[in-house]
Amino acid sequence: MSIISEDLLQSSSPHMKASEYPDFNRTMKVVSAGPDELQYPGEPVKHGYIVQFEGAPKAIWLSKSNLKAMVKVFGNDTDAWAGKQVLLTVKNYDIEGKKTIGWITTPIAEGSAAFDDAIPF
Repeated sequence: MSIISEDLLQSSSPHMKASEYPDFNRTMKVVSAGPDELQYPGEPVKHGYIVQFEGAPKAIWLSKSNLKAMVKVFGNDTDAWAGKQVLLTVKNYDIEGKKTIGWITTPIAEGSAAFDDAIPF
């Protein structure tokens, strides 16, 4: 019998891949965020932004939609995102007939119901 090592199943990407966490749905705390570069063999360098969450093994690469959502709630100074809460989940997509899984970031505004410890009665 041959046992497959978990290391072989993990991506060599420098970023967390949603496909490796298909059932992920958790509120996470931002440790840091900022610009990064990504380059796949034979392709030009891609400039974008990443977010490192507390307890996560790697940062996630923000899609333009996720970046816009984060900026709308937290502002455009990524240094100020540290300590903020984000609901991080995954979504299945069908892009030009190719099925894939991507990250969805839902930033939680301070003072929203998610931060309200009061019992509503």
